[in-house]
Amino acid sequence: MDVAKGAALMSGTSVKAEFITGCYDFLPNSTLSKVLLEKMRNVGSPQYTEKEKAFAHELIKSVDSSLIENQIRAYGVNREKLGFPLCDSILEKVVAFSKGEKDAGSTDVGDVSYCTPTAQLLASCAPIGIPVHSWQFTAAQGSSIGMKGMIFAAKSLSLSILELMLNPVILRDARQEFHEATGGIGYVSTLPENLAPPSPCDVY
Repeated sequence: MDVAKGAALMSGTSVKAEFITGCYDFLPNSTLSKVLLEKMRNVGSPQYTEKEKAFAHELIKSVDSSLIENQIRAYGVNREKLGFPLCDSILEKVVAFSKGEKDAGSTDVGDVSYCTPTAQLLASCAPIGIPVHSWQFTAAQGSSIGMKGMIFAAKSLSLSILELMLNPVILRDARQEFHEATGGIGYVSTLPENLAPPSPCDVY
């Protein structure tokens, strides 16, 4: 903001900023991530029927093939390992979120991860490479494919929570890692104080 104001002053113009959103990056906690990965493996990845795979192939036909190939490359394994067109493997990459890696998505979970130790998992609820916020993604989510993914995620999360309740040492280690990663600095919102949310007309 100071740079913008300075540029306006130098050029004899004015500047006005409109804040729409502001999110922290996601700070993964490897201690909790290891617990999630272990429980995902305990649960076992979803297995899909031939009918579900056929439905997935039909959805993929209506999507730009480059999106599919880009997603496969992002996972770093081949189609057979993934179980293409659906992912029926448990990949460490979808839990660990190596520090420094970038992703195009945004989430307020990033803000949460700077308030308390946080871990995330990704569950397969749609064919590989299907863009989110699309009708193809919605169709998959509402089918048995999405149901299997959600049950898998719910079981993995439940077992992880139980593990943390029974082993407070893990919580201690997660908290220690969190303090080291944040340097003990508390969370501060990236948005200005007293910022009113936009009206529905502004958003849509």
